[in-house]
Amino acid sequence: RVLFRSGAGSGKVWTSNDLGVGSWVTPAGDTASGMYVPTLTNIANVTNSLLTDAKYIRIGNIVTVYVNAYVTPSADNVECWVKMTVPITWGGQALDNTLGSGTMRTYTTGVYAPILVNSSEEDGTVRFRFTSLNSSEYHVCTFSFSYLLI
Repeated sequence: RVLFRSGAGSGKVWTSNDLGVGSWVTPAGDTASGMYVPTLTNIANVTNSLLTDAKYIRIGNIVTVYVNAYVTPSADNVECWVKMTVPITWGGQALDNTLGSGTMRTYTTGVYAPILVNSSEEDGTVRFRFTSLNSSEYHVCTFSFSYLLI
């Protein structure tokens, strides 16, 4: 099932099956959006992490999240890992089909690097990671990810 927003704020979504057969429908309580405050947990090579902004939108059983955070690495050229809670879980189960990416840049030198996001199998959280470039300054992290509620 694939869901898309329809135009002009009609409040309907297009839903279709694997064969492409579909129709416009009015969702019954399965849409939501807003700001949220996730809990960040430093896992590896991180001395400090600070959330600046987190937003989400849910359509059906797919949730998409947009995040901005500052992360200060412990050492240069080492992978940094931060765990983050999500806005919507389904019965406390693990997340499935999590996919995400973004960009990290050093604050003063402006050097960019990719961020990858994947799910944490055991506790329904996500982890984002990047390779640190300069441990003497914080890194500005901007990324998004989507996951399937199972």
